[in-house]
Amino acid sequence: MPMPSSTGSENSAADRETSMFHLTLRNIARRKLRYALTTLAVVLGVAFLSTSFFLTDKIRDTFDELATDITGDIDLVVRTTIGRGEDFNRLPIPEELESIVAGVPGVAGVDPRIMMWNVIPIIPAEGDEKARAVPSRAAPQFGMIYSEVPGLRNLFLIEGRAPERVGSLHEDPELIAEFVMDARTAKDHRFGVGETYRISGPTGLRDFLLVGIVNFGDPDEDKGIGANISGFDRLTAQEFLDMEGRFDQIDIAIEPGADREVVRTAIQTELDAAKAAFLVELSTMPDEFQILLIPYLEAELEVITSDQQIEESRTDFDLFISIISAVLLAFAIIAVVVSTFIINNTFSIVLGQRVRELALLRVLGATGRQVSRSIRLEGFVIGSVATALGLVGGYLLALLLRLVLVSTGFGELPGSIPIRPRTLIVAAVVGIGTTVASTIGPSRRVRSISPVASLRDDVRLTPTGMRRRLQAGGFVALVGIALLAIGMTVDLDTRPLLSSLGLGALGTFFGVYLLSPVIARPVADLLGRPIRRLFGTPGRLAGENARRSPRRTAATAAALTVGLALVSMAAVVSDSMKATIVQALEDGIEADLFVFTASFNPAGGLPDELSEGLVGLADERPDLVASTAIYRFALGGMTIDADPKDVGGVDLDLVDSHMKLGIVDGESANLPTGGAAFSLLLHVDPATDLGVGVGSLVDIGFPGGHEETFSVGAVFDDSTMMGNWVIDNDAFDRFLPRAPDNSISLAYATGADPDTARNLVHAVTDDYPQANVMNGNELREQMEGRLDQLLSIITVFLGLSLFIAVLGITNTLALSVYERTRELGLLRAIGMTRRQMRRMMRWEAVIIALFGGLLGVAMGVLFGLAATAALPETFIDVTSVPVLKLALYLCVAGLFGVVAAIFPARRAARLDILKAISYE
Repeated sequence: MPMPSSTGSENSAADRETSMFHLTLRNIARRKLRYALTTLAVVLGVAFLSTSFFLTDKIRDTFDELATDITGDIDLVVRTTIGRGEDFNRLPIPEELESIVAGVPGVAGVDPRIMMWNVIPIIPAEGDEKARAVPSRAAPQFGMIYSEVPGLRNLFLIEGRAPERVGSLHEDPELIAEFVMDARTAKDHRFGVGETYRISGPTGLRDFLLVGIVNFGDPDEDKGIGANISGFDRLTAQEFLDMEGRFDQIDIAIEPGADREVVRTAIQTELDAAKAAFLVELSTMPDEFQILLIPYLEAELEVITSDQQIEESRTDFDLFISIISAVLLAFAIIAVVVSTFIINNTFSIVLGQRVRELALLRVLGATGRQVSRSIRLEGFVIGSVATALGLVGGYLLALLLRLVLVSTGFGELPGSIPIRPRTLIVAAVVGIGTTVASTIGPSRRVRSISPVASLRDDVRLTPTGMRRRLQAGGFVALVGIALLAIGMTVDLDTRPLLSSLGLGALGTFFGVYLLSPVIARPVADLLGRPIRRLFGTPGRLAGENARRSPRRTAATAAALTVGLALVSMAAVVSDSMKATIVQALEDGIEADLFVFTASFNPAGGLPDELSEGLVGLADERPDLVASTAIYRFALGGMTIDADPKDVGGVDLDLVDSHMKLGIVDGESANLPTGGAAFSLLLHVDPATDLGVGVGSLVDIGFPGGHEETFSVGAVFDDSTMMGNWVIDNDAFDRFLPRAPDNSISLAYATGADPDTARNLVHAVTDDYPQANVMNGNELREQMEGRLDQLLSIITVFLGLSLFIAVLGITNTLALSVYERTRELGLLRAIGMTRRQMRRMMRWEAVIIALFGGLLGVAMGVLFGLAATAALPETFIDVTSVPVLKLALYLCVAGLFGVVAAIFPARRAARLDILKAISYE
């Protein structure tokens, strides 16, 4: 008998593979409605993921282009050093350096630059509207020198003319000087050339004539990205911006053909020699001048290249962009995780409905491996289509978010949104990868189908062993809870702490997910009892349907569990923060009134003129105002062993009458010891870390390389209002002169009428629209409102995952209608009405949704408690669980169930009875 040739066998195998491929595509086309919602879930996840990349890439490109544009033809920059602190704390340089730098061989031109924060144009009163400050919307509000030095300028006239020097602001208090304004601010707030406007600056309020409109960074378009910019001539800028005799930096252009490194070295040599000469001259001055000038003259001067400045700007921008990217990416990952549960559940259900069909394939010669491979191919095709649609949706969503950013004052983001290969690859890996990965479990179980199964009506896929699942779930949950406990109780650094909490939450969730089928039946029975009593047979059948397949109930509810767990965790953390703020304001404040700006800028603050006016009230009306305390704050303003620290400033002699810091040792007054010039108030945590106490000496580094020794005057335990490090304002004046007055508090005199005293304060602040005046209760309400807004934003973002979860419930119920077609037909045949059918499906969805909601809220509370316990007391010192809000979330979960059941219930009610009974 002739043996079959290997070639014929290979052709037969190839034919089977081709047939299986075509059959797979036909299966998808035939069941497109069953896979539609699954595809939509993947589309939404990929869309949100790709949006985070599209949008952040566009913002990063815009910032990178801005960093290059504002550098222009600059070759070198002279400035003071800052070490590892924030750039806005950098000390200025003396104006005498300009002539020194300009005289160095190879230097073609120099352009001194000032970039001062808190320069705020005032929108004039109009009709019933009062005058108001131009809102910053978290963008900087700068005052700067308008310069036309070729190649070194960064303001470009597009309307009007350049500002000119018309006189001294100091010599003539009524003088109206000139200024120019950036195009976006002028357009948004209808500022017109030729009109006079008030501007609030570091020295106070002055009237200026608007003589020109400018673009920032580019002559053809304004690249200020939301910043408000006011430009003045050099001398006016120095007077108004409190920078007389000083500049922030000097920009340098070198001659064509000159060696940049040679010129840089020559400039550095001249600067070092000038500094040495300044110090010699300083030694001949009176002691009080030496004390004031030493921080400036000790400041290290550096000459950097334009490449270094561009890189620094990009690094600063990247820090901001990374925050946006991380937030968007986190929500996108959540959406993808939720989608994964839905995909896995869908394939499990659909394959369970196709057992006889798959068994017939085995009869016709398909191997178990080929059948399993065809299932994974289905996942690949669905994932590919969903990824393509998700990328299109993500691009459109990025366009929409760009419009939102522009409309809210972020600034223009011109040009098309870039499409990076990285975005396409990540989207494909996530979209296709999660879909294919979700088919692995079901496709493996498909291999166990025997050809004989095609002869049976009741064959089902063999589920994975429950005992093994419970063992794995219990182990993972215990590990997760242990990691949460470590994060809550062990003193860890930031990164290990976040890792412990994150991995603990993840482990706990997956452990509970694996264990959830065990509790699904009893919980579904408990939730179904009131429904049975209220709605009779439809309610009883709804409960039984939810109970009879606990795996499916648990898998369907998992997506909703994820979303509600995160929303509930955010609610617990937010409510705890509010409770902490309320307690801090009630227990930590002695002052009666507060004045501050609404700006979120770290360098935002109040003008000196306003501060002086409020401080003077205690002398003018001692019967109403007892004292006024000025608070300052510098982000990264000082260093301890080269490690940047945020520092607060206040008149230490007034602390006790305005704030309760919870002094545990020492006293808050500025009484330095051990030869130190200043006292330091220190929170117990850094005091413990440093091993210091009252009377100890601490060396603190400041911008410019200056180091000063402080003595610890007191140790306190409440850092909510002032932070961990507090020094006297005199030290701020000397070492951090760029830090503005952040806020002001006033203590009323004994027996003073609060309304009269407040009116006195308003008489000073009303000329400054950016100044907010509030008492303790109003301040608390504002902070609570901001936290509520933050929670609302988080909830909106998490709403996508909740929407996907609703799709999951809808998908499961819709697939169950296919699976239970014959059963539903029999129910209709024995007398169930269409209304009762819809009611049964609706309440089944509600039970599933409430089950997921209960698990989600319970885990959310657990995760929230873990987070509040692990966060420093500076952020959260009081734990609060918003019971009513969590109960509302459960009600919303039930409502989601009602919404999810609309389509499946309608389809079930419309089944043809005879066709349904004969359905196989």
